[in-house]
Amino acid sequence: MSDADHVIAAALALPREDRARLTEALLAGLRTDAAIEEGWSTEIRRRIREIDRGETSLISLDAVLREGDELLGI
Repeated sequence: MSDADHVIAAALALPREDRARLTEALLAGLRTDAAIEEGWSTEIRRRIREIDRGETSLISLDAVLREGDELLGI
C-alpha cells in the first residue's frame, strides 16, 4: 500500500466535518490560477454582503449534507 493509500484510508476514517476541512485544504493546495482566486474572493464578498443585508438565507451544514446524501441515495 502506498503512502497516498494510507493517507486516503486515514482520511476516510475521519468524521465528515474533518473530511470536508481536509478536502478544502487539499483543493486549496492545487489552486494556482490568480484569476480563479480573485473570482472566488469577489464571489465570497458578494455572498457575505447578501447575508449581511438579509437578502439570502443560510442553510446548515447538516441540512446540506442530508440533502446530498438523499440525492446520492446514501
